[in-house]
Amino acid sequence: MTEHSGRAGDEYVLTSDQIDQVRRDGYVKLSGVIGAEELEGIEPNFERFIRGHVPGMGRDFCDMAVP
Repeated sequence: MTEHSGRAGDEYVLTSDQIDQVRRDGYVKLSGVIGAEELEGIEPNFERFIRGHVPGMGRDFCDMAVP
């Protein structure tokens, strides 16, 4: 039986090999998670975020791992 991974509605289905990779390496590369149309909708907000123009942020976006 061949396993397929990919987007299924609002979820993303992983193959057994991808699950093993996440457990082993801590990450897996996913394809087709977000489409061009969806990306267009969030891109302006992402740009504002990257530039630090999001109200109340108060610090660099790379520094959000610590309180």
